[in-house]
Amino acid sequence: MTPPDPRLRRAPLILAALLLAATAVFHLTGLAMVAGWFDDEKRSVLILLWIAPAASWLLIAAYWLVQAVKRHPADWPALLLTSAIPLTVGIPLLALVSVAHPGGYMLVGSSALALASRKGAR
Repeated sequence: MTPPDPRLRRAPLILAALLLAATAVFHLTGLAMVAGWFDDEKRSVLILLWIAPAASWLLIAAYWLVQAVKRHPADWPALLLTSAIPLTVGIPLLALVSVAHPGGYMLVGSSALALASRKGAR
């Protein structure tokens, strides 16, 4: 058997990064809705709490993209940690908010793709 093309081995991590970035943008589209829930100081805190996860997801997506472009596999501990962060939001979102919430599936899917990319890198 011939080994797979190295470019194909990086594809899951690139897809994970793109999906996670899309999730962050999707999440930020709800900011206007959230801003109307409260007045004054509570609104500022809620907006900050709404933006923080999206910012972290964008940073993780950028990290994954850099690791995919670098032509050598990401460190396993770093990949586990960065995959756990979207999972800690995605799984409770699906379990507690709605099993039909698309954002939960996007978060879980991006983490699964990132973890699957390590298998292809070996």
